[in-house]
Amino acid sequence: MTFLADIEFGFWVLIGIVWGVVKLVKLFSDENGGSTKVTPSWKSRQRGNRVRLTYINASGAHRTVYVDAASATRTGDIVKVNLWNSSGKMELVFDIIKNPEAIGMGTTPAPEPLPPVLEEEDEPPILEPKALELGEASGRKLIYTQRGGKLAVIFFDPATVEHVGNLVNLSPMGIDERYAIALGKIINPEVLENKLEELPPVLLTPEPPTPEVIEPQLPTGTRVLIRRVPTDSYEAVQVMRRLKPRLSTFEIFELLEQERLTTLTGYDHDEAIRVGGELETVGCTVDIKRDKNKPRR
Repeated sequence: MTFLADIEFGFWVLIGIVWGVVKLVKLFSDENGGSTKVTPSWKSRQRGNRVRLTYINASGAHRTVYVDAASATRTGDIVKVNLWNSSGKMELVFDIIKNPEAIGMGTTPAPEPLPPVLEEEDEPPILEPKALELGEASGRKLIYTQRGGKLAVIFFDPATVEHVGNLVNLSPMGIDERYAIALGKIINPEVLENKLEELPPVLLTPEPPTPEVIEPQLPTGTRVLIRRVPTDSYEAVQVMRRLKPRLSTFEIFELLEQERLTTLTGYDHDEAIRVGGELETVGCTVDIKRDKNKPRR
């Protein structure tokens, strides 16, 4: 019984603790207007006034955006400022801002009236891509230095180049996105000029002269014409090797195929009869032709 009494006592103590926590939460809620409010993170970042900032986009049109005036900082020609009611941040070149005095960066003595703001606001061009190489290789090659000091390449479309202050706005070839590159970071600014590429002059190649056909001059004397060589020409080759000892076997085969009518020339009549007889013995068909001039001794 004592054990059950201890359990019952512990249960009622736990109920009392829970009831006390609920009362404390309700009391805290009543003191704050009946609800617990959570402040968004972007509101905690807003330190100044909400001001309207006007700038010129890449197309030359005036655009307006609302920013936190106290968040504006400037490094060189680059101005960074937090967007109002947003966690985003905008980066702009100082020269394209029409009212820098709104964020405490200079004054304009007599500002011109601003043109009507279009309802649809274009986003400013991205200052530089994160990739080290961008665009299709068919575009012009622009080399520049990124903020980290690395060299990067953009193959850009020449038709998209725009000069805005000390920036160059352009689009990579094949990509529907615009980027703004500072002129001081471009290694080869000459590629931005729209010059017609000069083609090298075409040199006319003169027609080669028609080669003069020179008929071979055969030695004078009697010639042995080989009209036909037997299918098994081994023995005929052996006879030719004795007649032409300086030629290889392959060269003798070429003579028998292509020059058999002109290769055995310059003999006297009796020697030509002997040579023709040897060739006929191994199966060749020959003719003996006496040239007009006598052979040279």
